[in-house]
Amino acid sequence: MKTDKINFVLHLVAILLLAYIAFGAPYKEKVKIKRCFDVAVNLEKARHYPVDDLEVTNQDISSFQKNMAACLAD
Repeated sequence: MKTDKINFVLHLVAILLLAYIAFGAPYKEKVKIKRCFDVAVNLEKARHYPVDDLEVTNQDISSFQKNMAACLAD
């Protein structure tokens, strides 16, 4: 009888852990990516603040990617 309770508790913990991995972790990652995207876009906007000619250069893309990578690394 005692092993049945232990097995039940272990199965319950495993199911809860799998549910968290399936639903909780991806949601947190999406929120982090959205926040980093907003930060990188705002940094690029600030870099072009006085005059924005709406032309995207390779330097803009490189700077955006570096900002995204730095934010996601935290």
